[in-house]
Amino acid sequence: MRFSVFDSIESQILRPERDLPYVFVGRRQELHDLDNHFKVVADRNHGSSGLVLVSGIPGIGKTQLIEKFAREKEESGGALWLRLHTEELTDSRVLTPLRTAIRRRQSGLRWTDVEVNLLGLKTSIARDQKHEDLTAGLDQLVQSKHKQPIIVTIDEVQNLQQTEADILRTFHTGTPDLPILVVCAGLQNAYSVLQQHGLSRLGEIFEIDLLAQPDCETAIQKMLEVWGVDVNGNSQDRVNLKVQDLARSSQGFPCHLQSHLSALKSVILERGKNFGTEDDWSQVDNIAKQKRNAYYSGRIEALGFPNAGVVMHRIAKLLNERKSGSFKTASSADIIKILNSVEDDGMVDIDKGKALKRMIESGCLKVEEYSFYSVPIPSFQQYLLSRIDPYSKIVR
Repeated sequence: MRFSVFDSIESQILRPERDLPYVFVGRRQELHDLDNHFKVVADRNHGSSGLVLVSGIPGIGKTQLIEKFAREKEESGGALWLRLHTEELTDSRVLTPLRTAIRRRQSGLRWTDVEVNLLGLKTSIARDQKHEDLTAGLDQLVQSKHKQPIIVTIDEVQNLQQTEADILRTFHTGTPDLPILVVCAGLQNAYSVLQQHGLSRLGEIFEIDLLAQPDCETAIQKMLEVWGVDVNGNSQDRVNLKVQDLARSSQGFPCHLQSHLSALKSVILERGKNFGTEDDWSQVDNIAKQKRNAYYSGRIEALGFPNAGVVMHRIAKLLNERKSGSFKTASSADIIKILNSVEDDGMVDIDKGKALKRMIESGCLKVEEYSFYSVPIPSFQQYLLSRIDPYSKIVR
């Protein structure tokens, strides 16, 4: 077994900004669709941009999807990439990465601080000493052999405020002869937030779901190879079965897949070249389940309203009772009724509108269609059902 690759290969294919291992797998259709939309925008001769939204529950892989797409375009030389967070949509903070991106392509430019008007925004930024303002520098970029579209990725767009929306609208409008594709990532309510700010004219909306099991298996196999694991005394068929079990246990949720990879790595490091026994694989599974349950517990705690765990337990119970019928979701009316019952049983006050909003934003509920909801991950449903309802013996 070889561990010398940990600091080299692993650092390249795993996300450095998080403690848990991450291997990008799947999402082929989404990447293909984003690429098609990019081609449409890039082929335009006028300045209007495209704006697409990638939405889904927390932890489903929205950020990884949009950043992989943009990074590959930049690395291939097909676009300049501006990586932004919603809170960075201010004049100066937007234009700083724009200047950096341009400098990477126009290494001969030198910059000094001036106040200019870019895309209709008056701001203090840096400019090329050879030009009167940055707009002229952009014009040079458009006319030169380095002419490239710009991809702007914006994360957490559900937190958009009006001043930030104005900046986003400017990108959406574009500038003559410089195609701009804006790719936003946000929670399930992100589209309604964009609508509130007059940004409803989207090129496309991608609602991403759980990963397919073969993709999870690929991620686990890839990391076993990266970590140089020679599974002790086991046939490849047996290892494949263990990988399938581990992938199935993740249920296609990227956060759980990361937890499984983290658990796998910890046991491999502990066992060294002796890794591969039945107890080793069981230990990996147990650690992963502990991480998964801790994740679910944290999600419920983060809801922040009284008796949130009881509310989620009763929603899961209702959905479980309906799983064999044709009606498998809970309506807003169902959830309000549950909130009322928990409020009465626990003798607490619950702001029902805010509670429902928090359950959606936190990913505890998935919006299936207008005013109908489900629990997004099967293991979360099972976890909720296992919780004790302290008021279950109350007779009305």
